[in-house]
Amino acid sequence: MQNDDEFITSSKVCSYLGISITLLNSLEKSGHLVPARKMPLSNKRLYKMQDVENFRESVQVNGKERNL
Repeated sequence: MQNDDEFITSSKVCSYLGISITLLNSLEKSGHLVPARKMPLSNKRLYKMQDVENFRESVQVNGKERNL
């Protein structure tokens, strides 16, 4: 199990989920995957690893991933 305090960047989220940054931005706008923190000076988005894993599990159906 992942540490609840573990954060990853948007590029790592994309790599982990196998999606583009454009799709990640859409998921954020729709509220499906929201960053836990936004760094004020750099605007870097940080996501909780647990939230990313929960999202990944939510898009799996019968052991196969749904198309995002």
